[in-house]
Amino acid sequence: MEDKSNHVVKAYVNDELYKLITEESEKTKISVSSLLTIAIVKLLEDYEYRPANFTQKRGAI
Repeated sequence: MEDKSNHVVKAYVNDELYKLITEESEKTKISVSSLLTIAIVKLLEDYEYRPANFTQKRGAI
């Protein structure tokens, strides 16, 4: 499924990951950017993402 955000996604991921995401997008009919967002959220859940901890690690207030 081609959409206008694909070129933005491609700029931030390597070719292999982009190929996997676009293949999955074609199978599921979910946009590339949405699939990438889902993957990021899943990764953050796997690492028990907590906003306070995340900002503290980055040195924010």
